[in-house]
Amino acid sequence: MKKEPLLQVSKRRNKAGWQERLLIRFIALLLALIVCGAVIVALVKMNPVDVYKAIWDGAMGSERRLWQTIRDTMVLLCISIGLAPAFKMKFWNIGAEGQILIGGACSAAVMIYAGDKMPTGLLLIVMFVASALGGMIWGMIPAVFKAHWNTNETLFTLMLNYVAMQVITYCIVFWENPKGSNTVGIINQATKAGWLPELFGQKYGWNVVIVLVLTVGMFIYLKYCKQGYEIAVVGESENTARYAGIQVKKVIVRTMAISGAICGIAGFVIVSGASHTISTATAGGRGFTAIIVAWLSKFNTFIMVAVSFGIVFMNQGAVQIATQYGLNENASDVLLGIILFFLAIYFAGKNSDKKKLTTRQLVFCAVAIALAFITSYLKIFKLPWGGSVTLCSMLFIVLIANWYGVGTGIMAGFAYGILQFIQEPYILSFFQVCCDYILAFAALGLAGLFAKQSHGLLKGYIIAVIARGAFHSLGGYLYWMSYMPDNFPKSLTAVYPILYNYSYLLAEGIITVIIISVPAVSKALTQVKRAALQ
Repeated sequence: MKKEPLLQVSKRRNKAGWQERLLIRFIALLLALIVCGAVIVALVKMNPVDVYKAIWDGAMGSERRLWQTIRDTMVLLCISIGLAPAFKMKFWNIGAEGQILIGGACSAAVMIYAGDKMPTGLLLIVMFVASALGGMIWGMIPAVFKAHWNTNETLFTLMLNYVAMQVITYCIVFWENPKGSNTVGIINQATKAGWLPELFGQKYGWNVVIVLVLTVGMFIYLKYCKQGYEIAVVGESENTARYAGIQVKKVIVRTMAISGAICGIAGFVIVSGASHTISTATAGGRGFTAIIVAWLSKFNTFIMVAVSFGIVFMNQGAVQIATQYGLNENASDVLLGIILFFLAIYFAGKNSDKKKLTTRQLVFCAVAIALAFITSYLKIFKLPWGGSVTLCSMLFIVLIANWYGVGTGIMAGFAYGILQFIQEPYILSFFQVCCDYILAFAALGLAGLFAKQSHGLLKGYIIAVIARGAFHSLGGYLYWMSYMPDNFPKSLTAVYPILYNYSYLLAEGIITVIIISVPAVSKALTQVKRAALQ
């Protein structure tokens, strides 16, 4: 037997150059745009060329739309820049929404109370500093607790979002204009005090300058400064950082101070440079979208420019085609959600260091998903509102989870859910689509939890059916019940979503369990699993 040497030297594979990495991201965005178009085509049965033109027109069709796209891109980019150092340090700052709101509230307060007391230049500087300080303080609160008491920063920052919303609601009581409207209205509409002026004849010129300066500054800070190096080291290993003499607690607090300050500046950009008002909807969910931008860009601020523009471009285009073709008002949210999922999955695959599926395994997954899709057409019984008993369509996704585990099973279920959505879409809202298509079918992957147990396929299948039914029922309670006719019995309201969804799921489940319990079928499935795992 040949003994392995104690030390072994191997040639390291060269990393892809920046051109190749940029090309990969461009291809990902292009593919995402194609997915968007494909979904819309499935919904409206239109020529793809017309759909793509509508997407372009929605984002770039006129000078006004172009600058709206640039404006929204700058806001999203600013927030993403703010999140970059925190996430690079592996401090999961989910509180950008709250930091934006507090920063925006500080800007609004200065505009309201000092708008007529300061010259324009000084007023804007005070607003900028106040917003940065407000966001900084809001970001430092969870950092201090994390550094000294090791609290969970994800939950802490998320909860602070809701606190910030209540702060804004409280401020609106004092700032509402006109009285009784429950809104602040346009601040200083007559004087425009505190409004960012035009630059080079462009309304949002200062927005671009401010955010691009932050972009360059953050790139230099993270890549070439000592503090940026400390952030990277702490993110890789806090113990290694301590051994290297780095004050970990100080780095955590300092980094979140910077992260919060930049998110606060994003609030300034929104209030002073765009909306000129403040409300609980000022952040508009962009704090969560920015997380995806930061991750897809691998914390490179220059790449964030392209990713931010791509997401805003697709969102604006989705809004246009939803309007142009008379789709449900939530169709644009559905499309953007699908696109973001697509991009995240693509980049997760590219950046993963884990063992990837072999060609054989990918083929088995593809065949199983195809069989699931085909058998979904073989409906034994069909109910109103989309429920149906099919010929073992769920089984094939469960098989993937049984072969390759929970993660692969969930991804296969997600892909299958997208196919189901394209095949037979029904849209009430973005979250309804998530419940009925994305989460429900992805839940089939939970069957992989029992993959290594005796009778694992049977146990996994039962759990998968229950999990899928739970998400369908959740969607029923949240959305579908509001569409029931007026004469619907009130006594059934509490149980109808459960009864309806589990009626057809359990019927199919019983049929499938009987089939896979037949000795010949069970033996055949065992042989297939062995072949899949080779």
